[in-house]
Amino acid sequence: GIFAHGARVSGKPDTAKQFFGHVGSIAQFNEAVEDGGGMYIGGSLEASVADFNFTFNKGRRGGGVFVGGPAFLTSIDVSGNEATWHGGGLHIATNSKAAFVSLGQSVVGYNTAAKGYDGGGVYVGSGVFNMSRTLVHLNSAARGGGVMISGNVSVCHIAESTLEFNTASGPGGGGIGAIDLATAVVVDSLIKQNKATGSGEWGRGG
Repeated sequence: GIFAHGARVSGKPDTAKQFFGHVGSIAQFNEAVEDGGGMYIGGSLEASVADFNFTFNKGRRGGGVFVGGPAFLTSIDVSGNEATWHGGGLHIATNSKAAFVSLGQSVVGYNTAAKGYDGGGVYVGSGVFNMSRTLVHLNSAARGGGVMISGNVSVCHIAESTLEFNTASGPGGGGIGAIDLATAVVVDSLIKQNKATGSGEWGRGG
C-alpha cells in the first residue's frame, strides 16, 4: 500500500473523472505481513491524509490503515478491510500517549478483526483520538465491533458520529468497547442497532 512517515498524502479528487462512485484515490487489495495493509503512518511528525479510499486491504494491525504517530485523517473511506490482529479498519497505536489523531468526515464500514481480536472498525491502543462526523457501520470483532478503546489512551472523543449495525462476537461492546482505564467521551452521536452476540457470560453491551 502506502508508507507515510510524517508526510502529507492527498487523493486529489477530480470531479471530472469520478468512477465507481469514488472521489479521490484508491488503495485496494494490498496486504502487509505486519501493520497497515492499505497505509502505514509512522513517525513523530504530524501526518495528513485526505480524500482516499482504503478498501479490501489486509494487515496484522490495521487492515486498512495503521496510525503510529500524530495524524489528521479527513474524508477517507475505510471499508472491507481485514486485520489478523486488532483493528480491522484502523489501528491507532501512537508513539506517545499525548499524540493527537483526528478522523473526520469519513466512513468506516464492513471491516473485520480476526476471531478473538478487537476493534472491527477502529482500535485505539494509545494516543488522543478524536472522531467527528463519521459513520462507523457493519464492522465486526470479538470486542468493540465498531470502536475499541484499550489502555494508555488519554481520551477518546466521539462527536456528531453514527455507529450502527456493528457486531461483537466475544465479550461485548457491539458499538463501543472500552477497557483498562480508557476514557471515552461521546457527544451528539447516534449509537443504534449494534449487537453483542457472545454466549454465556459474554454478549454484553450491544
